Amino acid sequence: MSTLANQLAAAEREEVARAVRLLLARPLLTEAADPAGFELVRRRREPLARWFDYTCGWTLVVEPRRGYARLAKVRADPDASRPARRARSGRAPFDRRRYVLLCVTAAELLSLPMTTIGLLADRVVRATAADGALTAFDPVHRSERTAFVDVLKLLESYDVLRAVDGTTEAYVASAEAKVLYRVDATLLMRLPAAPVGASRLAVPPDEVPARFGELLAGLTRERRYGGASGDGTGDESRGDGAATDAQRNLRLRHSVLRRLFDDPVLHRADLAEDELAYVTSLTGRQIMRRSVEQAGFLLEERAEGFLLVDPDGIATDVRFPDDTSTARVAALLLLEPLCAAPAGLLPEQLAEAGAELLRRFPRWARAYQSDDGGARLSDDAVRVLRDTGLARTAGGRVVARPAAHRYRLMETTGADTKDAPAQEAVGTDASEAPARGARAAVVDAPVREGRAGVSVAPAQRPRPDAVDVPVREAPADVRNDTPVQEARAAVVDAPVREGRAGVSVAPAQRPRPDAVDVPVREAPADVRNDTPVQEARAGVVDAPVQQQVADTADGVPVPRTGEGGQDALGHERAAGPGETSGRAPELGEQR
Repeated sequence: MSTLANQLAAAEREEVARAVRLLLARPLLTEAADPAGFELVRRRREPLARWFDYTCGWTLVVEPRRGYARLAKVRADPDASRPARRARSGRAPFDRRRYVLLCVTAAELLSLPMTTIGLLADRVVRATAADGALTAFDPVHRSERTAFVDVLKLLESYDVLRAVDGTTEAYVASAEAKVLYRVDATLLMRLPAAPVGASRLAVPPDEVPARFGELLAGLTRERRYGGASGDGTGDESRGDGAATDAQRNLRLRHSVLRRLFDDPVLHRADLAEDELAYVTSLTGRQIMRRSVEQAGFLLEERAEGFLLVDPDGIATDVRFPDDTSTARVAALLLLEPLCAAPAGLLPEQLAEAGAELLRRFPRWARAYQSDDGGARLSDDAVRVLRDTGLARTAGGRVVARPAAHRYRLMETTGADTKDAPAQEAVGTDASEAPARGARAAVVDAPVREGRAGVSVAPAQRPRPDAVDVPVREAPADVRNDTPVQEARAAVVDAPVREGRAGVSVAPAQRPRPDAVDVPVREAPADVRNDTPVQEARAGVVDAPVQQQVADTADGVPVPRTGEGGQDALGHERAAGPGETSGRAPELGEQR
């Protein structure tokens, strides 16, 4: 093969891998929202469709003329970690009322190429009044108008609705607001991802609560697996009980790889017996490694499970640790007592721990400074931990999962001695650290980013020239008075490359004959645009333990990561014959 052909093949592989990660993070991609990303998916739509169909059994539809690409993700197990969120400050998840209004509004929009917000609201009023199982929509009340606006803003974010004249938010203040919309009914019909339409499972309303699990499984049942549905059950009444070996293997491949590519972390304990046997088989391992590599991920395989790391952070949708919300800061602070209790903690114990944080930092988390603030804070923090695969609920207790042991709170520092003791951060001068920020000490290891926002510093083998060559730390540059995260990378005679989060990274290189006599260069660490330094795909399984140091400014604790601690996920597996050890390689509701 010629050099040009090799270059073209390599470029295609890189573009397909980037497009796969882009679609995993944004299952509905529109040209209006991301022109460059949509153009990439449009150009590589054929290999992308083949990859998603073979690897995960998901359907990719690309409409170049209409300007959208839709990846229909199907999951047999319910997942509440990606709710639809309100397009306002706080990004609160949708409640039951908003989901009801979303479904009714979408049904009414199907026959309307153009409409106004008033006409649409009138149609929703009539539709809900005609259904005895629904509470009638009443736009007289401001709370109802606010919920309706949240639904419309979500549809606008999907490009299903486009405001031609006026602004949707004006409807909150007055039901007489004038807003004109253009409706994309074709795209609207692409929103549902379930392979079975809900209308085919019609049951009396009074039977829905008792049969909800059955109905949910019916929505996600896929005939391609024969008698085995996505959750491993069969439908004997249809005569589908006999699935062939090929259908069983297909179901196993899709069920495992769907969770691997779509979940924060895949623990072996969460796999069924046949799924675990599949991932430990030679064929299953080969398919998993090849699929991960084709998607451009790095695979971490440890004793307790599997994790995908995205070196470029393209597939990242949730970051942890992260100081953008009080709940995520509290989640990190509560990891210490959780990890110290192997049997887990009761909700009352977590509520007391949350109350203790509020007493310790009285000027922090003011929205929770109330009688029940500790319980509300701990509930929100535990929800964050569950969504990122770091905790689970078992027997009425919240138990830390193996990946949670990657973090350890070392000490807190703050300028306000009334709220927290002033202490030096380990390995840094506290007087030079930003008031709200975090440092990740990374020495002789490239900093990698992935889907969950977890700092990952993979261990490396020592280099022959590492002993005699002096190592300098890269100064951190904090801009625009923004609390950020900064990382230090040991740079030894190597060109500096810049990672997605703005951290200068110098990967280890092979020694050169003149390495001893070449002066060491310093790599400035550039932190930009409020972006946390390290990101991990969704959780972390067995890598070097990251330590978290919390800074406080005006009594506000802020997490930060560092090295040290104990590896929680077992020992690194030795490579078998013919294998290599180490790393390899959502619309509807957002994650």
